[in-house]
Amino acid sequence: MTKLPLTLALAGLGETRERIGSMGLTQGVQTRSLGGFTYEETNFLINKWCAHFGIRIGDRRSEIDTLMKTTDGWPRHVHWVQKALAEALLVEGVEGDADRITDWASVQAQSDRLRQGYYNTQYSDVMKRARSLTIKIIWDVAKADAAGKGLSLEDVIEKVDEACNPEQGGTYCMP
Repeated sequence: MTKLPLTLALAGLGETRERIGSMGLTQGVQTRSLGGFTYEETNFLINKWCAHFGIRIGDRRSEIDTLMKTTDGWPRHVHWVQKALAEALLVEGVEGDADRITDWASVQAQSDRLRQGYYNTQYSDVMKRARSLTIKIIWDVAKADAAGKGLSLEDVIEKVDEACNPEQGGTYCMP
């Protein structure tokens, strides 16, 4: 046992605060949420990252900035952009010179694949057992977002209830 104060530091997705609260890890303590990087922090990170690894940005700063904008400042998303960019910079003939990258769309596509691969490992056991229901609800949320309507948490819960209620035409089963 120690008399020193303890600090619990957890990092993860946007709902980390709610998850640790539901596990009872925050009772009687104040929580802080850092959120994503600001534009300035992302810019600083890229400059230092490129300098540290000897990456020559050349005239391709706008392409790198475009890749970074897709991250919304979330550190894990920034990581996947950096990994995809590093892979492109290590290709024979490119050798760390961003001006030599000819297909920036493929760099973005690789970043997207890496991000999706990461998300595919984040399914809880309940989500895995209810994969069809999860896909249906995510599709409903995406359709609402595309229509500019967005769904509240209560709306999403209602969609789940409807999808699982045979009296309302639901064919899904909640695990």
